[in-house]
Amino acid sequence: MVSSQALDNTQPFDLKKHIPLLAVLLSGAFITILNQTLLATALPPIMNDLKISESTVQWLQFIFNRYEFVCSRHNGYCVLALPF
Repeated sequence: MVSSQALDNTQPFDLKKHIPLLAVLLSGAFITILNQTLLATALPPIMNDLKISESTVQWLQFIFNRYEFVCSRHNGYCVLALPF
């Protein structure tokens, strides 16, 4: 059970203090989206060069997207651990 004293110790949110953190997180999200977009446009030449089927490419893209999801969450956690 949470005591009322613990709830009274809140500090007001200071946006200026968190601007570097927000900039890092937004730039990471932008790079992730850009990376996935570039991969999607590169898939047809990759399919032709490696002579692989569409279903194989779909599985590879799915695995790549899951990897990006896990890495972006891990990087976000590491950034939040930094003292800003």
